[in-house]
Amino acid sequence: MARFHRVSDSVLFPAGAGIGLVGLVLLVLESTRALSGNVLSSLSVTLLWVGAGLVVLGALLLLLAVVRNSDEVHSDRGQPADG
Repeated sequence: MARFHRVSDSVLFPAGAGIGLVGLVLLVLESTRALSGNVLSSLSVTLLWVGAGLVVLGALLLLLAVVRNSDEVHSDRGQPADG
């Protein structure tokens, strides 16, 4: 499995949450405009797809943070406690 040693878990979780939140806001705004009867311009369609992509990217970063955290928890088992 590829490891990203330069990026710590403490950065992945807030980054994933922030990116996902921005994507969700874009999705809600553009979906509301589309459902209210407004014709979506090419910019609106682009923002809709960017929002969807940001939600997926944020979810992947959150998943990566959880997986990396669980790998560290499992690798620490059986080790003597510090102190």
